[in-house]
Amino acid sequence: MLDSAVSGQRAPLSRCYVHDAQENTLTLESTTPVTSLPVQLHAADKTAILDTTYANLLQLDFVSTHKLTSRKVYFSILVGTEGSLRGIPVQIRYQPNWWFQVVLNLVPGPVITAPTLVSVDSSLP
Repeated sequence: MLDSAVSGQRAPLSRCYVHDAQENTLTLESTTPVTSLPVQLHAADKTAILDTTYANLLQLDFVSTHKLTSRKVYFSILVGTEGSLRGIPVQIRYQPNWWFQVVLNLVPGPVITAPTLVSVDSSLP
């Protein structure tokens, strides 16, 4: 569903899935372009652990609905839309109730490229 949204397919998009032997439906309810997302994270001693800005993102708002109980769980994923971050989640937000929120951030690292295949000429000694 991430790839479909980044490729321009419009919400809503839905997929059925099974978790803990229970049927659920995951629905991408909406997408919102995000031009810039500054991310800062500080340790208890105020030392900066993360200080970066992500550009050209797409916020994807999801709801997971349990088939039997109709219980709904909402969360958002921000994914890159260009370059090496295209389709990569850079932030995930989940708030199960009013007093607790979980935010997961991608820590930037070196760009990893796929290995290159080298052809070997078997006619050489």
